[in-house]
Amino acid sequence: MKHYTVALLGNPNVGKSAWINLLTHADFKVGNWPGVTIEKKEARVYDQGCCYHFIDLPGIYSLSEDLDEGRICTSFLKEHHVDLILDICDSTCLGRSLRLCLALRELQIPMVVICGFADTAEKLGITIDQEQLSDMLQLPVRLLSARRKRDANTLWTLIRHQVHGSGSYDPLFDPVQASVARSLAAQLHETDERRRNEKVYAFMRGEQVEGASAELEHWQCSRDPDAFWNRYDTLIETLLERCVTQQEHVRYTIADRILLHPLLALPLCALFLIWMLQMVFSGSAPWSELIMEICDEYVCPWLLYHMEGIPQVLQRFLTEGVVRSAASVISFVPLMGCLYFWLAFLEESGYMARIAFLADRVMSYFHLSGKALIAMVLGFGCNVPGIMATRALESEKRRRLAALLVPFMSCGARLPLYLLFAASFFRGKEAIVVASLYGIGLLIAFAAALILSRMQYFHEERIQVMELPPYRLPSFSVMGKTAFHEMIAYLRKACSVVLIIMMSLWCLSYLPSGERESSYLANASRSLSFVFAPLGFGDSWECVASLPAGIAAKESIVAFLQASQPEMTARPFTNEDISRLLSRTLECAKAATLMQKLPAQKEEGMRLWEKAKDAPLRAYSFLVFVLLSIPCMMTLSALLKLYGRRIMWMSVGMMIILPYLASLFLYQFMHFLQG
Repeated sequence: MKHYTVALLGNPNVGKSAWINLLTHADFKVGNWPGVTIEKKEARVYDQGCCYHFIDLPGIYSLSEDLDEGRICTSFLKEHHVDLILDICDSTCLGRSLRLCLALRELQIPMVVICGFADTAEKLGITIDQEQLSDMLQLPVRLLSARRKRDANTLWTLIRHQVHGSGSYDPLFDPVQASVARSLAAQLHETDERRRNEKVYAFMRGEQVEGASAELEHWQCSRDPDAFWNRYDTLIETLLERCVTQQEHVRYTIADRILLHPLLALPLCALFLIWMLQMVFSGSAPWSELIMEICDEYVCPWLLYHMEGIPQVLQRFLTEGVVRSAASVISFVPLMGCLYFWLAFLEESGYMARIAFLADRVMSYFHLSGKALIAMVLGFGCNVPGIMATRALESEKRRRLAALLVPFMSCGARLPLYLLFAASFFRGKEAIVVASLYGIGLLIAFAAALILSRMQYFHEERIQVMELPPYRLPSFSVMGKTAFHEMIAYLRKACSVVLIIMMSLWCLSYLPSGERESSYLANASRSLSFVFAPLGFGDSWECVASLPAGIAAKESIVAFLQASQPEMTARPFTNEDISRLLSRTLECAKAATLMQKLPAQKEEGMRLWEKAKDAPLRAYSFLVFVLLSIPCMMTLSALLKLYGRRIMWMSVGMMIILPYLASLFLYQFMHFLQG
């Protein structure tokens, strides 16, 4: 079987991910490039007896090695045998894409130029002469759109043909440089055309080439050193003048006048993000509740029915420790899917870049870019996608810093605890209490950014150029595939380490007697109560014992404090259960569509922190501690995977010290004021 390597290159935001999704049917492996946290996507596709290895290289504007992205692309193209380059260009802004295209052409590797977003360009009144552009570049050029399935077939046909190409392209120079190139080519006596062109390019860049005459070397020394690179501007102007015609179009300018207005932009952005988070929570909550309901009402009772005769402790371990823990992990899948669906919407529509642009000036005071705000906003939904979003930042140091700040955001799993305590201790002021907790998280994060940015490990001074891509109508299929892929990736991670830890915590919570009050965890919590006594909640062992459970999953704190483990009765699965389950699923679909709460099947008893003092100050101190405490295992797993052990342990260390100091100061200071 023949093996071919196909590399996808292009500027940022030109749709490379959409093309690799289309070519590989989203069946690709996601990892990181060695030594950095830049995402690496690759896939193998078997077609007509051949294996095509697709590599999605980072988005770049040039082959300069000053940035991590450029260094990765350049080293990969130099160190690996690449059979074909797919250069993905943006038809709506072809001039910017052509600069990278011309640089890639000089590598003398077979390549195909894909002018993507062809449908959007057509709507904007942009016409590209495909044949003329192909003739001038001496490269195959196609106007395609990742939204059209027929274009995927066209591209596959082109790939099968071009992987056998020679990759020898005549140099493109201005008249003077072209004359020098012809003279040099005649003097080299190089029979290999590709090798000859490489030497010509090297000579034009100012490198010494054996075989060049003294006259040509004198010309090389006397010319402007930047002439080789400056010729790109002239070439691009010529290509655009002859191949592209554009009608004046003001629709998107009007949109930016509103969405980037000095006074309206930030309020509109805030409203949109609040609406998006509401859509995420409302759309996922019914499905998450249904998953837990299926586990408690159907799966666990059925298992108990078929495990009669097995020791009770083993029955409880299998149902509560294994099955229910797995259901808790799976119940986050709808949330993750909704988050990534709307994140893909922001990226595909072009509004993501505008949010980053709006926040950039404010974030620069904290040595962060506007893109870091996107990651922090996503952290309000779930810290895991927030940390994943830090990969979009420009440099390694800024990515590290932003990743450490995301866990300070109050994720959706903390919200039930906030609401529970606010309703119990702050009646009538619930919204103020919850909003204050979100604000404290932001203030602590920005303060940490100011301190950490002074460390050499995080500090970086650099000029940033932000690009505002045109608005585009998002593709539902692309957003759906992105969300599906991320859900599968989440399950692969969650069903390993996190599940094992949750089962371990269950064992500690119910052994040796099977009663929570006399478990190993309860006894250990009582012995450590003196540590938390200065914070106001040390006299309640339940609060202390709930904190380790929060490391597995923050929502476990609520379950632990409420003692909400349902009583399950052994019974078989009947036809009536099937009917009820179908009816419940329809209710869930309706609730998710209309953004309503899933109707409760039965009223659940709420047992709130019964053994703790009914003091609002103590309750608020506990909430602040949970807000700033060690993030869940999924978040730590994401930090470890993307940034390594050092960043993960820094996060753990910060979120051991900070919550204690914050709760200690809050409780003691307010206690002093109250006399």
